[in-house]
Amino acid sequence: MCDSCESSRRRKRIQKVPEQPLVFDDGGIITKVNFTEPDMVDSFTIKLHWMGISDAQGYRITYLDAMHVPVKITVQKPSALITNLCPGLQYEVQIAAYNNHGDGPSISIFLHTNGTTPVVKPSDAVMQDNTKFLLSMNTTGIKTSDWVVPGHKEPQINYTVYYAYDPSDLEVGFDPRTKAKNITVSGRNVKSVMLAGLRACESYVAKIAVTAPGICPLSNIETFHTGEDIEAQPENLKFEFFKDSKTTGNLTWDAACSEEFLPVGYVVIVTEDLTNKSYRSEKYNGTRDLKLSQILGPLKRGEPYGGPLNLIGAPQSDENKITLSWTPNIMDAPDSKNLKGYELQYMKSHVGGSHSQTNFMTYGILGGTSADFKIEVDSDYHFRVRVVTNDGYRGAWSQEYHTLSSEVFAAAQSTTVTLTKTNLIAIIVSITTVVIALVVVLAFFIIRHRRLQRSFMAFANSHYDSRSGTTTFTANDIGEEEDSPMIRGFSDDEPLVIA
Repeated sequence: MCDSCESSRRRKRIQKVPEQPLVFDDGGIITKVNFTEPDMVDSFTIKLHWMGISDAQGYRITYLDAMHVPVKITVQKPSALITNLCPGLQYEVQIAAYNNHGDGPSISIFLHTNGTTPVVKPSDAVMQDNTKFLLSMNTTGIKTSDWVVPGHKEPQINYTVYYAYDPSDLEVGFDPRTKAKNITVSGRNVKSVMLAGLRACESYVAKIAVTAPGICPLSNIETFHTGEDIEAQPENLKFEFFKDSKTTGNLTWDAACSEEFLPVGYVVIVTEDLTNKSYRSEKYNGTRDLKLSQILGPLKRGEPYGGPLNLIGAPQSDENKITLSWTPNIMDAPDSKNLKGYELQYMKSHVGGSHSQTNFMTYGILGGTSADFKIEVDSDYHFRVRVVTNDGYRGAWSQEYHTLSSEVFAAAQSTTVTLTKTNLIAIIVSITTVVIALVVVLAFFIIRHRRLQRSFMAFANSHYDSRSGTTTFTANDIGEEEDSPMIRGFSDDEPLVIA
């Protein structure tokens, strides 16, 4: 077999797909920002300048602060003031122009602040009681002399302590302000911070940072352990409904400490959000159990019932009334025994007028699913409805129904005229149909009667004997059998007798 021939056939089977040309947005920005020399305002502030781009609506600036947390700034002018920087650090700042078509290409610039980076360290955590600690810090590494701008006062220094019982809350790259608790103290000579309200029997981590006049890096981590507290709040509180119930479930929680030295009592307080009513459940007078639970229920429904459906209005023949109707939400409705009714509300404003009602007013709580409402002239109406139960719960509102009084009046008049014409035509058509039918039936019977009369007279005359004055019919004449009785003759003074 020819190898070159096979290679040739394979090349013929392979079709080259044409490359698609790149399509550029004509309105997009393709130019990078051209920086000029920045201004070092002080050790915590730098002012950036760049050449403006004609098609740009603004500029987006991004960088990481000293805690490695992203910072985003948007400006419209070709300059920006970067604040809360830390002395003695280098920052990479990116900037890109943007308009309605999106962002253009970004460019980076590296900035270095003046001065010495402040260093603060946690030195020790001393327990004051089981859930209160005094955290000491070492600030000897802070030199503010090279921070001061000639002619300005020495800046105020703030120290912030971030602490949490979950070490991941203080990991590098995560904003410690979002998860960890924090406390800030001010002053050049601050040496310690009191941490109170801690959870009992927990392992805590803490970090310290200078947060004013600039945000500086977090310190090394300090770990300390809290003691046992008989009044410490339970942990891992969780409630789950049973699989076969929507109102009864199991409440579980853990003791504050992994080892209870003293019996601890608990009480469960349940509060209804809709009514703000509370009640106490069974009490635990004292237990050393580490995992506890309690069945709660049956509880009243907390989520509002679904809103009624298909709220519509129909004009009445009385031009100033409208009938509102709706459909119950059978997929999510209270029990019929607990149903009090439906609350109907309306909001009215005068079309083009100065009087306007901005809040809904209650029309009433209705037992049915419809209501007549009186409409005023030159008014704009909004309606809504919701379910109300006997124990005071209210469901979600239906979709609003909106109408104008002019539309209602016009529809009512149109409906009245149309109904009158329709009824009149129906009556005329019905009467005409009945009369025609009766005439046809009567004519049918009259014609049939006359034809029968003529046929019988002709038949009788053909069998009449003038000499005897009688008419005689044989069996063959009337289609009877031969043994059928004979029909005797009759005359004017003798009746016809059939044997």
